[in-house]
Amino acid sequence: MSSTFDSLSEIQQQLRELLMQEQSELRDLAKRVWNQQEQERNQLAHDLHDGVGQSLAILSRRLKQRREESADAEDLYQLADSVMEDIRTMARLMRPTVLDDLGLHAALRWLARTMFKQEPIQYELEIDIEDELPADLNIMVFRIAQETFTNILKHAEATEVRVFACRNGQAFRMDIIDNGKGFAYDTVEKGVGLRSMLDRAASFDATFSVQTRPDNGTHITVQVRL
Repeated sequence: MSSTFDSLSEIQQQLRELLMQEQSELRDLAKRVWNQQEQERNQLAHDLHDGVGQSLAILSRRLKQRREESADAEDLYQLADSVMEDIRTMARLMRPTVLDDLGLHAALRWLARTMFKQEPIQYELEIDIEDELPADLNIMVFRIAQETFTNILKHAEATEVRVFACRNGQAFRMDIIDNGKGFAYDTVEKGVGLRSMLDRAASFDATFSVQTRPDNGTHITVQVRL
């Protein structure tokens, strides 16, 4: 009887190890997919900047030279200049060089400023990251923050947003809290943005949670061991 129990225990242990191995392989696969998407974003951002962006810059300079000739030329110059700035912002959001050049702290502040500067939203950031995260984790955290900010602008009707991010030894945590209208998390249909955040976090074995209810804001937390 004892040998039977030992055999069952050994089989269970083997199954657990196999499951853990498969989960690890799935996370590695997910990371490769996200990395591929980031490379495609980077290439598209480069093409926007060097292709469309440069063509618009040339057009803008020519219109600037002629804007005194007619009101239409002035209007077209202002339009071209505005579109060119929009494309630059889009390219930076697709692949923010500030993340590569200055790190996550500066990138999160740049992201909040860029996305909220023309909105009736007061935002506050408390960031304590003395030691940088690995590059792929930096991108994961940045994308989750970007998607959260986008959802706030599209759905929350918030007037205040607070961001807390901290690295403590081999652990990192970020909280994003808004005072918007919230939603019923258990019953609402999960959109592409929320699913992408869940999938990104899962690919790094990170904990991702959403605390919200109607008329009571939303609190998003992501935690990961380094």
